[in-house]
Amino acid sequence: MKLVVIPILLINIFSSGCIKNEASSKKSQPDPAQIVLATVNNDKITLHDYRRYFLQIQPVVAQLQNTPEGEAALKNIQLKYLYDLIDRHLLVNEAEKLNLKIPQEDLKNAVKKFVAEYDKGGFEKTIQKGGLTMTDWEKMVREELLIKKLISESIEKRITVANDEIENYYKQHIDEFKQAEQVRVSQIVLDDEMEALALWEKLQNNPGSFAQMAQKYSLSPEAGKGGDLGYFPRGQMPPEFEETAFSLRRKGEVSQVFHTAYGYHIFQLQDFKAARQTSLVEVKAKIEGKQLREKIEKEFKPWLAKLRSQAKIKINPYFIQKAKHK
Repeated sequence: MKLVVIPILLINIFSSGCIKNEASSKKSQPDPAQIVLATVNNDKITLHDYRRYFLQIQPVVAQLQNTPEGEAALKNIQLKYLYDLIDRHLLVNEAEKLNLKIPQEDLKNAVKKFVAEYDKGGFEKTIQKGGLTMTDWEKMVREELLIKKLISESIEKRITVANDEIENYYKQHIDEFKQAEQVRVSQIVLDDEMEALALWEKLQNNPGSFAQMAQKYSLSPEAGKGGDLGYFPRGQMPPEFEETAFSLRRKGEVSQVFHTAYGYHIFQLQDFKAARQTSLVEVKAKIEGKQLREKIEKEFKPWLAKLRSQAKIKINPYFIQKAKHK
């Protein structure tokens, strides 16, 4: 990689960044879109680009600030994110050179997928809070899709995982595919012991109404699903949950009322899976996917290094020496 530093002075480049309100310093601060942190060939990476990318780890940044150890770690993270952003530009440029395109419908669906994970209006509020616009976000999603497509076209298409590789992995990691015993229970949670006991009495006469009772009375998040907690093995839930859940023996059996920090609980056993060895057929796709990812990663590193070596990359020295969140 041809690295050349750019002698541009940056004045307090992060003092109006994602951590501190910009309103009080707008007059004294230069436009972030005009401050160049690095160039990749003729493509400029500005402070605005960097902030937009760095905002993805803002919660981590907040935790690291205000301690000497945290500030030192933060400086390393800042540099890592700049190098990551340089690589991102290299990959997007390479995708564009190959004339790879992301259909508008694919972009729309990818954005919808993110938005669907938030409450109504929550997504827009979240990105606005981070200083992003919907256009910024769509640009980032498009770049992610382009990079994924580039890796698929340039590396993944020429990689295969043979059946004997999958079989050998299974034999050599046989213990990895042992399935521990699991239970599937539903729960009702109330904050009053007398109400819980009264409900337990009703369930003794009509255990089949458990899901309905959970939907009507339970305070737990999964109440809408009839209180279903799904399958879980030992070691995944709080000890009180495990002790009660694994003591149930018959499908439909209702536990006694028991108390935890969350309230007064009643469990019902929905299913039980004994410990067993999963077969190669069951885990073949999982092993193939794991080995495929490992092969792609192994090919990706030297391939990216070659792209870097062929590019003319300039990095602003002030960023490396002085960049610091305030």
